[in-house]
Amino acid sequence: QINAANQEADTLERQVAAARRDLESGSIEDLRRRVEEYQGSLELMRRLVPERNEVPSLIDDISTKAKVRGVSLGRIQPFPPEPGAPFDTYRYKLEVYGHYDQIGEYLADIASLPRIIVPQELSLSVAPPQVQHMLQDTVGALLIAEFSIRTYVKASGPPPPRGGQRARS
Repeated sequence: QINAANQEADTLERQVAAARRDLESGSIEDLRRRVEEYQGSLELMRRLVPERNEVPSLIDDISTKAKVRGVSLGRIQPFPPEPGAPFDTYRYKLEVYGHYDQIGEYLADIASLPRIIVPQELSLSVAPPQVQHMLQDTVGALLIAEFSIRTYVKASGPPPPRGGQRARS
């Protein structure tokens, strides 16, 4: 009985010593904290870069922002997706009509949507007279803004093979 009690006491002492070392090194709490940070980062990435293409909701968001800012959408032209790893890139060419301040606010609204959207290649010019008449612009300061946007979607498959490498079967 004494030997069994001593062995049990030794086992408990080893367990307590191991737990004390873990607590002193902070490994358990540190690990829990890191897991929580990684989960938060993963949730943020899923919001900014979704796992599937959400073009309809993206177009709706862009259209809604145009209405809010008082600009008129002329066109939205999609380009073929560019596969990559870990994200595929989707690009669209947009054409909007509005006044200078409206266009600036609209671009800021697009860039602040809750996913990564990058407006680029902006070109501003005076809108043609027929467009000014059609949109009932009496000030004569209507502009046409042509630009592209880039957004990202989680890659749907493995990355394409590099130049000289072949995919394994």
